[in-house]
Amino acid sequence: MVAGIRQILDCEMGCLALANDRGDRISKKVLGDGPDWLFQANQKLEGDIVEECLRSAQPIRVDNPSARPDLRAFLEQSLNVASRSFLCAPLLAGEQPLGVVEMINKRGGPFTPYDQ
Repeated sequence: MVAGIRQILDCEMGCLALANDRGDRISKKVLGDGPDWLFQANQKLEGDIVEECLRSAQPIRVDNPSARPDLRAFLEQSLNVASRSFLCAPLLAGEQPLGVVEMINKRGGPFTPYDQ
C-alpha cells in the first residue's frame, strides 16, 4: 500500500505509522525507492504531527516542513533527508483511527489539495 501510494504521488518516501491498542504508541516504517524499509521504530506518541493527524482523524499537508520543528527533526535526523513537502492522512476503520500514512517530499513541487 505504501509503495503504491508513494509511486502514484511520485514522492521520495512513504511511511506507515500504526497505533497500538491503547493509542499511546506507534509502530512506524518508512519506505524509499527500494523494496526494503529504510527506517523502523516503535515510539511513544509525543504531540508530533502523526499524533495530531491520528487524534483529529483529518489529513495534514505541510508545504514548508521547516516551519514544524518536530517534523523537520524526524525527517532530517532520523531519515537524513532535507524536508520540502509532507502529507499525512489517517487510516480509519469506521470512526476508529488505526494509524497514519505519510508521504514525504513530492518530486516536482509541493503536495496539492488533489493529492490530499
